[in-house]
Amino acid sequence: MLLTLSPPGRGKGEGAPYPSNRSAMELSTPVNRSAGEGREEAWTVVIAAALAIASLALYLRTLAPSVATIFDDSLEFQLVGPTLSIAHPTGYPLYTLLAWLFSRIPVGDAAYRVNLLSAVAAAAAVGMVYLAAHQWTGSRLAAAIGSVVFALSPIFWSQATIAEVYALHAFFVALILWVTLRGGDSRLAPSWFLPAACLGFSLAHHRMTLLLVPAVVVFALWTTPSLFLQPRRWPRLAVAFLAPLLLYLYIPLRGLATTSLDGTYRNTWAGFWGWVTASGYNVFLSGNPFGVHYDARFYFNLFLAQFGWVGLVLGTLGFLAMLREPRRWALVALAFAANLAFGLAYRAADVDVFFIPAFLLWAIFVAAGVAVLLGVFRVIWDRFLGGDSRTPPHPYPLSLKGRGESSLPLSDESTEAESPLPPALVLMRSSHASPLGRGSAASSTLSPQGRGKGEGGA
Repeated sequence: MLLTLSPPGRGKGEGAPYPSNRSAMELSTPVNRSAGEGREEAWTVVIAAALAIASLALYLRTLAPSVATIFDDSLEFQLVGPTLSIAHPTGYPLYTLLAWLFSRIPVGDAAYRVNLLSAVAAAAAVGMVYLAAHQWTGSRLAAAIGSVVFALSPIFWSQATIAEVYALHAFFVALILWVTLRGGDSRLAPSWFLPAACLGFSLAHHRMTLLLVPAVVVFALWTTPSLFLQPRRWPRLAVAFLAPLLLYLYIPLRGLATTSLDGTYRNTWAGFWGWVTASGYNVFLSGNPFGVHYDARFYFNLFLAQFGWVGLVLGTLGFLAMLREPRRWALVALAFAANLAFGLAYRAADVDVFFIPAFLLWAIFVAAGVAVLLGVFRVIWDRFLGGDSRTPPHPYPLSLKGRGESSLPLSDESTEAESPLPPALVLMRSSHASPLGRGSAASSTLSPQGRGKGEGGA
């Protein structure tokens, strides 16, 4: 649906001229924008919730009924959570506390309840992927396709059915991406409190969160250059980031009464610091203790199995198209590059699960690629297949401008140089979804085999 802004008293049937940017912006009153954006926000939340609920139904249907693996991290978490013990480094305090809460749910056995945490976290991650993709592309259909592709990717799906930490980490990755994009798009002034707080809570769960910090910082400074020169704002952001890390105090406090399942945790400062920094696992970055060797074909096939050829092409198209918006592109591209580099450098036997954040970010690129195709189809329909000839053609048919963006600065602190929007606001929507090919046998079966993290987990 193509919406245009016309001067008062002149409808599109009266030959309304193609207004200038200035007149278009003046004619859009705050009241009208507020009402329209309120409805848009409501629909966005409804669709995200629907996708999360549908994903949860799928994950519950394929959830491991009890203990899924022996001599694996999954079994460890099923024991640590209900007993409030200490998990292997980095200790995963947030996950442990959530697992304890889920173990109180009166359904199944304790192992099943901790498995249930993964299903709920994975479903929430799917909903957050939709929100982040919609915030980036402005297209509901494109965002829905991207989130569904991620929800059905075999490796992520496998982690949604057993007690593991990766589904919750995926939720935080998508949440951080969404709140960062929204913070940078604030109409009043960019807000970085929520991104900082989300980074803190995520780091209280998994240390791979550190891979997102450079991308968020670059995006924040690009959006608000004066932030670097305003030290009075730093303490509030520091508190937002550091306060959630107090959850790590769970480890020495519980260390007064218990220890890790293997008995190796020492409740001293040196023992605590070595545990939360997982210094013993750095060997998987500096060496190759298990003697694993993966070539380029292995890593390519890893992505191919998740997205298929169509998904890889759409992701590449979205990656290139988003260069039109370098600030947003830098956020997702830097986060993707950091997580990809970590996965390539980490020499563990179960390295595939460490690519889940990269898979999530690639699904965002897939959504952007779908948005590009929808824009092309819209132009073809309008110009050649019976579209309204009285509607002025959009000069930037491949624009991925998100909902609510304008060519005006986000605040007096914003210095982003982007091409100005034309006076026509394009909402790329379609009722026809392009099927995404799947490159994995798991796409033709209901449940992938449950997989644990195995040896060498971070």
